[in-house]
Amino acid sequence: MPIKRALEAIPSDKRYGAVVSLEAEDEDRHQTRLTVRGLGQYGQDVDVQSAAAVLATVLGNQVLQRVELSTAVEDSNQPTTVVFDMKSGAVVGQGDPPEQGAPILAAAQQAAASPS
Repeated sequence: MPIKRALEAIPSDKRYGAVVSLEAEDEDRHQTRLTVRGLGQYGQDVDVQSAAAVLATVLGNQVLQRVELSTAVEDSNQPTTVVFDMKSGAVVGQGDPPEQGAPILAAAQQAAASPS
């Protein structure tokens, strides 16, 4: 999973303060996880277009088991986060919470299917 592709997928006007991390095995679930923070302002929902652009770059990846997309972190407050579990390169379900995950997933699938 080229981390650079995930970073470059974030629209340039939204990259300031974005953080991309890849964990080979997280401590809690023992899963390979990609985390991207900064996809929207703290206190708001995750930006659908930015999150979809990142998610589209990892669809089909056979290694990732979890993708976490969140807003910017402010002080010690928790950001808004949308989580996608993956298996064999596909997203399982609609994301969590589904009301935020479904539009991100739909936009990501559409972007991934479009010729570049």
